[in-house]
Amino acid sequence: MKRLKTWGKRTFFEYEDSDSSKISIYYGTDLKWKVELSKKDYEKLIKEFKGKTVPIGTSLDKPPMGSVGEWIIKNLKTSQIAYILGAILVEDGYATKKGSEIIFK
Repeated sequence: MKRLKTWGKRTFFEYEDSDSSKISIYYGTDLKWKVELSKKDYEKLIKEFKGKTVPIGTSLDKPPMGSVGEWIIKNLKTSQIAYILGAILVEDGYATKKGSEIIFK
């Protein structure tokens, strides 16, 4: 289990990459919320934005057009977790952070 700060560095979350099919993310007060993201969806996200610089889009209901947050809302059957996924993408080496933008490698 890894513990990271969210995109805005205000809170923590934990995640584990325990098998080849999913990433389990624990967040919220006392890490009481859990979301599972399939590796297939994680890879789709990386492929969609490869080589691009886009807004991270952490707004829960109206992220900017073309942002990671908008993509999550349109493509994943999960809550809007761009503020968590952005941090994971940076930690995993797929992207870097520049202010409110994420730069995919």
